[in-house]
Amino acid sequence: MAMVIAGSSAALAQMNVMVNGETDVTHAPYALSTNDCNANVRITFTVPNGACQNSAGIYVTTSSCGNAPGASDVQVPVNPDGTSANIRVSNLATFHGGDGGLLSCPQQLNSLNKVCGTYKTSSGGFGDCSQSNSGGFATVYYKGLLPLPPTIDSVTPLDSEISVTASVTESDAIAIHVELAHVDGGFFVERAVFTPYVGYAKISGLINNVTYQVRARAEDQIPQFSDYTNVVEVTPVLTQGFWGHYLGAGGAEKGGCGGLGAMIFAWCLPGLVLVFLTRRARRPDRLDKP
Repeated sequence: MAMVIAGSSAALAQMNVMVNGETDVTHAPYALSTNDCNANVRITFTVPNGACQNSAGIYVTTSSCGNAPGASDVQVPVNPDGTSANIRVSNLATFHGGDGGLLSCPQQLNSLNKVCGTYKTSSGGFGDCSQSNSGGFATVYYKGLLPLPPTIDSVTPLDSEISVTASVTESDAIAIHVELAHVDGGFFVERAVFTPYVGYAKISGLINNVTYQVRARAEDQIPQFSDYTNVVEVTPVLTQGFWGHYLGAGGAEKGGCGGLGAMIFAWCLPGLVLVFLTRRARRPDRLDKP
């Protein structure tokens, strides 16, 4: 997939450039394909009002867009429709050197290519179209390297489950996969998938007091998978319900209702009232007895 950025023209209004029908305003790099050197990138564009007819040009560069392509940039022929162009992945500027040298595709590297648009306007004379202008641009991010592994930020033991928090550093990572295995040599099995935006997942159905190994890997939008993180060990534990949480938070273990504080006293109060009323109801019966 290729994400796109629409740039602005210095002379007139904006020239819109899109790659594979995508438009992007985040400037974030996104991968085009999985080292698919034979894939064709489709470029579409529109020019602003005031541009000379059929004067649009498209080229691809690994530097910044200008009024015309540089020595190491790739000029892309415009199709007969005058609004589109195509370029093969293996012909991106990533694989062209300034001295005319070529790199074979694929390559183990990440490289951002800008698809630049240009157009011409009149410099003043009637019918003159000699003024070159830098138009909009789109981005094609060739990604020949695997994504970086995520970071396991925390693994928290719970009752028959664990909570795993993880994060990534690359903007094109779309998912984090978490796998578990028994520490005694069991096979790793994927137990959770979550997006970097969510950042965590709970994995249930585990056995208390059994140690598990946890590892994770990232997936980008190509999709490609990163190497695994280092293994983290965790042991789910049996919790003690409300009473255990109360004591763990500093509550005092005292006799009677008062030992649980105001909240627990509210539970005990109805019972005390009931005992008091019961005793009052029985008192006349006792007085009648010899």
